[in-house]
Amino acid sequence: RRKQRSMKRVLRQFYGRHGTWCNIMSLGDGPFERQALQDLAFERSGTPPPSPSSAEAGGGASESLRVKTVKLLDSPGCSELCKE
Repeated sequence: RRKQRSMKRVLRQFYGRHGTWCNIMSLGDGPFERQALQDLAFERSGTPPPSPSSAEAGGGASESLRVKTVKLLDSPGCSELCKE
């Protein structure tokens, strides 16, 4: 919950308290950033997370908020870091 609160605070500062949240991207090496941002997006949109099958089929609510999360490698070496 701490990551989620921190992200919410930063997003409110960036978009303004009543602004429209549009495109949000998270880069991180842990699952916590990904989960916190997904939870925030679902909270903001007021819709439950879509199941993988409905997302692939194009189902779910049409929402202007778009979230992308990128999971980086845990403790990458120099060569892995360059590839990443």
